[in-house]
Amino acid sequence: MRLQDIQKRWPKLDSADISKDFPREIELSNQFGEHSTLVLPKPLTVIFGLNGTGKTRLLSSLSDSMDGSPIVSMYALANYLLHDFGKRDDIDDLRDENGPLSDDKVMSAAVGDLVRRDYESITWHVVSIVDSPFLDVVGEDVVPIFSARHKGIDYDFRNMGLGELSAHLLMWILSYGKDTQKPALLLDEPEAFLPPPSRTVLLAHLLETCITGGRPLVIASHSMELIQPALDANAAIMLTDMAPQVSSVLGPSPELAERVAGVYGRTQEVDRIFFLEDEAAFMLWQEMIRTVDPRLWRTSRFLWCTGYGDLEKLWSHLPHPKVQIAGLPVFAFVADGDKEASVETALNKARKGNSQRDYWPFLCLPGDPDVLMKAAAIPQSSFISERLGLSLGELEGFLESKQGREAHNWVEDMLGFTQQPRQEVLRALAIAVVRSLNKDVLAAYIAPLKGV
Repeated sequence: MRLQDIQKRWPKLDSADISKDFPREIELSNQFGEHSTLVLPKPLTVIFGLNGTGKTRLLSSLSDSMDGSPIVSMYALANYLLHDFGKRDDIDDLRDENGPLSDDKVMSAAVGDLVRRDYESITWHVVSIVDSPFLDVVGEDVVPIFSARHKGIDYDFRNMGLGELSAHLLMWILSYGKDTQKPALLLDEPEAFLPPPSRTVLLAHLLETCITGGRPLVIASHSMELIQPALDANAAIMLTDMAPQVSSVLGPSPELAERVAGVYGRTQEVDRIFFLEDEAAFMLWQEMIRTVDPRLWRTSRFLWCTGYGDLEKLWSHLPHPKVQIAGLPVFAFVADGDKEASVETALNKARKGNSQRDYWPFLCLPGDPDVLMKAAAIPQSSFISERLGLSLGELEGFLESKQGREAHNWVEDMLGFTQQPRQEVLRALAIAVVRSLNKDVLAAYIAPLKGV
């Protein structure tokens, strides 16, 4: 199952009946008597963070606040099946005494997808066991027995590896426990025993279950195979520190993807490299891409030249293969908006001069970055002051005093006034420009990249 298939499921989730109550605010409290509010952005929300930031503790608080919604720990349940229940000598008798579940309750296709195996048959039994750890999860004092046939060999859960067992176990919980009255299901690292390709498949099945089953899912995870698609869908929450209270969270926002890239690294392959005129253009184009297409932002790299002359020279000399070579990124060149006529001249010259050669895309920004930054500064002064930790009154006074200043010199004056790192100031100004432009306008400048 490809990532594109998963991306198609998110809009279905947004239009499903279950999404009518989201975003949902959950009131939390902890053992210290402290209270806080957590906003679950979607019916399927992925919670992540480094070790020690409190993911499991947060699930526990959510369980208390959501009418005892069960926490599913694959580690604990798989360990129970293999090392406690699996050591009994009457398992075959228990299975024989209880008929198998009907085919409509056995998610054979889903298990096969996760394990990447063509089973000849899968059979699930459920037996009554006092004090079962599954009582809270599925609402009954029962334990599952999983049996399978593959390549002519019959075996059961006692002979399964952890990955295969967890696939059966999780799909059984989703199927058998779907009629319980608990308002949500809280999954603690459900992908723990699965290899990376199977984790992508798992997310697709979890989305489908959420869409059709009508019960929210909250997932604590370390895996980027779950985190990245959730980031793209604004369905991720990042825990940022180890405070005892559940309040240190970073929910869906323009800064979240950047924070993730800094903490986890950009794990996706680079498939596009952008060249810009200068540092201001570099900042502005990044923010435009990140706002319109977060996934494109995460799979791209951005470089700047020393002016339009160098940018055009590099564009004209960098070879473009007739057929895209596997593993070779796509290059694109982006000039400042005031160079639109120069770009058109370069494109026409290239078309006439060598009709047998292809060239990389050559685009333009909405305008001169310095001019755009200056124009956005006063309307976005509150944002800039908060972003850079400046006094709003002093910033407004500075901006008023510089209204007649040439745009490039204005940017340099702004850098001197703030006394902040150069890139932090330029990034704040770039975000201010993006905030001041309509998203459809931004998308129109990026649209020529589609299909390239």
